[in-house]
Amino acid sequence: MLSVHCEDCDTDVLLGIESISAVQNAGDEIVVRFECTCGASGVRRFGKRRRVPEARIRDRAPFLNHRPRSM
Repeated sequence: MLSVHCEDCDTDVLLGIESISAVQNAGDEIVVRFECTCGASGVRRFGKRRRVPEARIRDRAPFLNHRPRSM
């Protein structure tokens, strides 16, 4: 069983093996092609998530740099 999100019907769906049409190893990720219960085709990618360096996160979200004042 595999849980995926279908973009067409905007629903999380639990798929059985009969709904999975392909599984491909694509380098550093695995690509699963499936058919939702609504009839739409979809793709789910699994793999390592790239870690964003903390400095880049703080640049994008300056509120993270806020330090509470001591009382």
